[in-house]
Amino acid sequence: MALNTTLLTAGRLLTSLVGLVGVAIATRYLGRDAFGQLTVALGFVALFQSLPDLGLWTITAREIARQPDHRDRLLSNAFTIGALLSLLTFGVTLGLMALIYGDADDELLRRGVLILSVQLLFSAPAGAASAVLTAEQRAAPIAVAGVVASLTFLAIIPLVLALDWGFTGIAADYAAAGIVNAILPLLAVRRGGGLRMARDSALWGQLMRWALPQGAVLVLSLLYFRIDTVLLSLLSTDAEVALYGVGYKLNEVLVFLPLYFMVTLFPELARAQDASGRIAALGQAAVSSLTLAALAVMVLCVPLAPEIVAVIGGSEEFDGAVPVVRLLAVAVALVFVTTYFFHALVALNRQRELVILILAVLAVNVALNAALIPSLGAEGAALALILSELASLVMVAVAYARLAPLPRLTKPTRLVAAALLGAGAAWAAAAIPGPDWLVLLIAGVTACVVYVAGLRLLSAVPLELERSLATLGGALRSRTTK
Repeated sequence: MALNTTLLTAGRLLTSLVGLVGVAIATRYLGRDAFGQLTVALGFVALFQSLPDLGLWTITAREIARQPDHRDRLLSNAFTIGALLSLLTFGVTLGLMALIYGDADDELLRRGVLILSVQLLFSAPAGAASAVLTAEQRAAPIAVAGVVASLTFLAIIPLVLALDWGFTGIAADYAAAGIVNAILPLLAVRRGGGLRMARDSALWGQLMRWALPQGAVLVLSLLYFRIDTVLLSLLSTDAEVALYGVGYKLNEVLVFLPLYFMVTLFPELARAQDASGRIAALGQAAVSSLTLAALAVMVLCVPLAPEIVAVIGGSEEFDGAVPVVRLLAVAVALVFVTTYFFHALVALNRQRELVILILAVLAVNVALNAALIPSLGAEGAALALILSELASLVMVAVAYARLAPLPRLTKPTRLVAAALLGAGAAWAAAAIPGPDWLVLLIAGVTACVVYVAGLRLLSAVPLELERSLATLGGALRSRTTK
């Protein structure tokens, strides 16, 4: 579990770093308005990326783990269903694109959606590979695929710039990286003669009955995290979308960290019993850890937002993204804590209840965006996300409290004091002269060091987390000495 988490996190961090480099290049090359349209195209296609899945690959992974002797039969039938869903999703994406963005002014955006949608046709082989690798607990091929895809993206960028392929070239580069990321893991699952088409009506029905509740959670969650960009494109200007896109790219990097943490914890939660002492202990340690990480996000992003925007945006026309980055950092901090409750409810088989909760939060998010975007633009969308995450946290915490004791936030005053020390150090270090990237690096490292030192000096690290770290350290030392 530790190895898989480390590999996935390291791969994701490298992928995210390359992604931020790509954004920095795209903002400088395309300019604010064209980058805004690219942001909308990326967000629009992302809305549909979970439709070819619908929870099918999660269920297939579970069944392969339970019935390894039936691996090929399960995989072939799931692959056929996934291929049909991919074709359907591709058509739906292009149809809705033409309906929503049919104006002459949206020609660039439509071109971007068309190019990026090609990735959807590769969803079935990507899903099949992920199901096998998940069932066999092999994270390395997935991590490697992400890294290679990122390097592919980075390698194509100079060609796009040298040949001046413009918006089309940048969009095609994103699509090429996505296809590489989808196809490469197949090399690790070739046992059994590769993927085949199969039609077992009874198995199809069973797989879909199991998958649909999980699929509904997945689709609604993705819609919730992507609908703001689409609404911003409809209710505001391309310039405002571009400002939001700069902040949201950082958002996408950070939200995966609690996800990988919970992927590691998920099996333990699934084995725990409702209202048991085990789940209470796991929940307390998890929420304590995620709270420390959430504060670290704010320590880094709130004081260093001007430097972050300067490095990613590259010109003064993106200066308006500074308050957006700060607001989105608050939203991400809330996501860190919400992620625990969300995954705990799934582990305890409360997916149907989650569907209702996510629908409610999605409705709140759409209403807030509709109310705030016309007057506040990108800042309104970011503020809507904060308020929606607060509502989400309250809802999932109430649902969780019916199953197990709610985790307590221990030593909150000391935690806040340590965070303020780290933020103050970041602000002070950001005042040093030098290139923006160097200032960001120095100030970021300084903030982290001061924050961690503050946690130790103020004895602000929760007791359950100290015990977990001590246990982990002992296990690592034991392995090292063997």
